[in-house]
Amino acid sequence: GCSEYGERFAGRREPRRRAEEPKAKWLERLRWEVADEATKHLLVDGSRALAIMGPHCAEYAGECLGELVNTMDPEVRFESIRALRNMGPGAAAGASAGLAKALTDVEDTPEPLRFQAARALEALGPGAAPAAAEALAAALKDEDLDVQLASCRALAAMGPAAADAATDALVEVLQRKGGFELKRLALDALTSMGVSAAAAADEVGKILRPKWGDDVALRRKAAVALGAMGQEETRRPLRQLQLAKALGDADARVAAAARETLAAASCERALQGSMALFDKLSEPYGQVAAQTPLEEPVAQTPLGAERGHQAEEGDTVEAQAVEATEPVAAQEVEEVAPAGDALAACEENVVGGASPAAAAQPPASTFADLISQAEVSAKARDDQARKDQAREDRVRLESQRVMQRMGIAEEEEQA
Repeated sequence: GCSEYGERFAGRREPRRRAEEPKAKWLERLRWEVADEATKHLLVDGSRALAIMGPHCAEYAGECLGELVNTMDPEVRFESIRALRNMGPGAAAGASAGLAKALTDVEDTPEPLRFQAARALEALGPGAAPAAAEALAAALKDEDLDVQLASCRALAAMGPAAADAATDALVEVLQRKGGFELKRLALDALTSMGVSAAAAADEVGKILRPKWGDDVALRRKAAVALGAMGQEETRRPLRQLQLAKALGDADARVAAAARETLAAASCERALQGSMALFDKLSEPYGQVAAQTPLEEPVAQTPLGAERGHQAEEGDTVEAQAVEATEPVAAQEVEEVAPAGDALAACEENVVGGASPAAAAQPPASTFADLISQAEVSAKARDDQARKDQAREDRVRLESQRVMQRMGIAEEEEQA
């Protein structure tokens, strides 16, 4: 009907002959007839009419409009692209190749038309992925930011069908500096691709770690994207650790998204926090200290080395004190016995009738012995005090060792 109307509008009454021409030849002829002003108005008005009809005429007009996308007249190209966008998925089979060509033809297609072509591919959906996914992936490097954003949205609309062709390009977008809006759309595209885009999980997991000046929405979308990539990917040890650390994120929405992802994959241990993934550090400090042998060397840090040196000195002092005390104690025992015998002899003299003065004044040798024994006793007491002090120093140093081990365990936990 549109074709016959166009013939009458142009003053040509040859609908039957035109219908008999091969389709490819007619399309080629139509492309070059745009130079005719009447034909141009026909194509513009016809494209607008088809845009109003929308999905109902997609089966009949999709391929023709796909050819008009690459004509030489900008107005015809714009109206044909707009009509295809309104037709939706029904026109994907016939028009996706023409739109992909217009999207990648940077020299002959201006930025507004490339932007409109990407929007039209978004409307066509997964059916356009076989012919247009690679073109959309290449458009992520377009010099115009709006074209990049529209291409990301189109890939998100195509979903798993575009994963093979676009996953690597989306990962490159995530690796760029800045461009938070584009990265958000890239994460949305990876989320829609789901398990098919699991190859991008490593790069997505890096986004979960907070950095100075980063985007909170990116972290939340990263947690959601990891959940969309499947339970098998979420249960990987590295992925559980990244999500478990995200549970403590300062933003409640990020923490909630990470919790939902872990819960969907039944990662009960990771839901308790990142430290629950480490058996050795999840035990109480007392158990760690009890299980650690005291003979274990102190960590080779400046503080640890100094404390270890002090412990060695304390052991040496204690050993010397013990060695010095043992002969003194033996000598004390040997010398106390004669003193006791002398005192006993004095008592016998008193009991036997000797004068008290004589009894109270033992021989000079006895006084010298008593003075010597008193000096030995004082020396023994001093040695015993030094020995007790050495033992106290040893206990204090052992306590410092235990506290040092506890401090190392705490530092590892914080790390």
